[in-house]
Amino acid sequence: MTLLAAEQTTSLSSYLPLLAMVGLFALFMVFASRQRKKQLAQQQAMYTQLSAGTPVVLTSGFKGTVESVDGENVRVEIAPGTTVTVLKQAVMRVDQSAQTPGDDLITGADPREIDDDPDGNPPGTQRKDN
Repeated sequence: MTLLAAEQTTSLSSYLPLLAMVGLFALFMVFASRQRKKQLAQQQAMYTQLSAGTPVVLTSGFKGTVESVDGENVRVEIAPGTTVTVLKQAVMRVDQSAQTPGDDLITGADPREIDDDPDGNPPGTQRKDN
């Protein structure tokens, strides 16, 4: 009788690592599905907020401005006078880094092209006096 009880305990303990792995896998799947549901909800909220004038980035990498939204289709201006019609799913995100039209006209030049040193020395280097 004691031999039979010892065999049952041994067989149960041999399944313990397998049960732990299955439990961890199930826990991982639950958290992954919750995160995916949250991403889908954020994406749906973004699609409902799309309106004319919204700067967007498409899945193809093009940046543009929404001209109109018609059901599942979105018209996006990707260059002056060039518009494309794409599905809402092609809008990857709203472009938060987009500058306001006319920002470059305030200073008159692109800030990256302004050269503070008239001798042409790269920024961060000292001028050599001969």
